[in-house]
Amino acid sequence: MSDTHPTPAHPVLDLVTRADRAISNEDFSSLLTFYAEDAALVLTDSLTVRGRHAIAEAFVAVARHFNHSLQVTQGPMKVIEGAGTALVLAQTQLRYLDSQGQVKRETREATYVFRFDTTDGWLCVVDNSYGTALLHPPSPLAIIRPQLHGLCGKIASGKSTLAVQLAHQQQAILLEEDRWLATLYPGQINTLSDYVRCAALLKEALRPLMLALLGAGINVVLDIPGNTRNSGHGCPHWRSRQRRSLSCTCRRPKMRSARLAYASAMLRHVMPSRPVRRCLTGSVLISSHQRQIT
Repeated sequence: MSDTHPTPAHPVLDLVTRADRAISNEDFSSLLTFYAEDAALVLTDSLTVRGRHAIAEAFVAVARHFNHSLQVTQGPMKVIEGAGTALVLAQTQLRYLDSQGQVKRETREATYVFRFDTTDGWLCVVDNSYGTALLHPPSPLAIIRPQLHGLCGKIASGKSTLAVQLAHQQQAILLEEDRWLATLYPGQINTLSDYVRCAALLKEALRPLMLALLGAGINVVLDIPGNTRNSGHGCPHWRSRQRRSLSCTCRRPKMRSARLAYASAMLRHVMPSRPVRRCLTGSVLISSHQRQIT
């Protein structure tokens, strides 16, 4: 009678388990070692990010979206290997806290693709936690259309108050220019030219963060002043292809129009035409709303 030996587990299964642990611990530097340089991560049914750098930004935004409470584990998994490639069929289980602090659980029939590298071993090249659910419209992901809100108005007109209200109502991330500038440049902003220089640098720094947040389906509210009549040029792409998501707190129609144009130009500076197009043709919804302070 011949001896029988159990089939050893495929090494990819251990990689998936360790990657899940890194996601749950928000250890994104370790997480990236499981991905190939040209890997793709599916975020929504219409948005996929590619490359390790973009994947790292996406996971940071995903962690915020799940209130830093996301725990990922796997149920049954099956590996099909061929030609140096391994297809993983997995029952991915998510546990997280919603905005009300309630525990939520979700199970996804995920598909992952790994490629064998002679130097680094098995590396993930496609991370699709939604699996074939992407083929069944209406997909739950189709309604994840994040909104970007920009505000403009005079000093003390209620912009910050409105921004806080919007962030609460939309469960959005609030980016406040004053707070960022005070933290990044303490005691360095003493003149108007100091402000212009530092504010321009801040907008450049905020751009990749905003793209990552919107790409992960997270609403964003910008509390960045737009309080000058010298509005510069607006963004024709913004106006022609999507409705504006700009709230103005000015009571005078002409001034309100000028400030909306300034805020449009400001948003274009933060998200120039090419990245804006990438977001808008993906899953970003730009909705129009105005509010007057009487």
